Amino acid sequence: MACILKGYRDYLVPISKAPTIGATDPSALFRMEAFLRSRDKAHHKFFTLLMKTQMFIRFIEERSFVSDSDHNLAFFDECAEKVSAYDDTPTEIKLIEWDSGQSSERTKFILPPECQPGLPDQLYAYSSFSLDAMLLKETRRSVMDNVLQHHNNSLAPGSPMARRTKHEIKTAQKLARKHQGNPELWAKHLLATCYSIYFIVLPSLISENTGREHAVLKAAYDLLSKACKLKVPCDEVCYRIMMQLCGLHNLPVLAVRLHYLMKRSGIQPNALTYGVYNRCVLEAQWPSDSILSSQMRWHRLRNIVIGAAQFKRAGKKFADRRRRSLSHESTSIGGALEL
Repeated sequence: MACILKGYRDYLVPISKAPTIGATDPSALFRMEAFLRSRDKAHHKFFTLLMKTQMFIRFIEERSFVSDSDHNLAFFDECAEKVSAYDDTPTEIKLIEWDSGQSSERTKFILPPECQPGLPDQLYAYSSFSLDAMLLKETRRSVMDNVLQHHNNSLAPGSPMARRTKHEIKTAQKLARKHQGNPELWAKHLLATCYSIYFIVLPSLISENTGREHAVLKAAYDLLSKACKLKVPCDEVCYRIMMQLCGLHNLPVLAVRLHYLMKRSGIQPNALTYGVYNRCVLEAQWPSDSILSSQMRWHRLRNIVIGAAQFKRAGKKFADRRRRSLSHESTSIGGALEL
């Protein structure tokens, strides 16, 4: 199946404006005609029948929105990437990589105190065993429930915000080993790690700034934009955290800008991030049309002013360059006449 659907992610259509009727239709979420044209003509009939099946439609819906099978879809995307890479550079394909860290069967056994060798023989006698009720008052689960209840404005139950998929962890480890030998790349990698830590604690920062959530999120977006300009390779978890927080605090326009920023940074969202983004844009409350139209007019005016300033600056540079060239020519002609 990975061979059949390889490259399908390029034809997914993210929601980039206020949802309307039919925004969640498979034809609106996936460019079926373009996907069909990308396949071999000999197999067009097969793909036409495949895209009409309920299984394929369900696959597109689950891939476009948050579902219980997001991690399975992320693994499928990883397999599709490996198959596509095999077409470019044929090598051995390993769709499943065994985790050697969990395959060890060695067990470490710690002896009780009375049986440790080298110590004098001592006898331990216990008349009874009593449990301290205070130690059992709050279990780990109850403590976590209290924490989640305290941050209910910033964290969602079962939130995938600060979690990385296995593929993301392995990719980060490979990237770290690759950049370790180059001081400049290693410095950028450490800086990107600092960015990731900041965004992982961003929900707690928002919970401590009640009433200023929008300002904090916009400042975080400016930070990501600055990292993009500096070409710092930020982790995908940074964008995923921001997108889910935008959904919690009704900032769908900022989520759309984040998605475009991901594209400019060269990051293709995986199934988890893509589902979080579409869910945010679909369920968040969009501003009214009047606000959007006024913002568009101001942005248009800003672009006109910036464009005029750029043309004026370019004209000055051209005039200075022409003046210098004319003065140089006159100087050279005068020197030739003197000779």
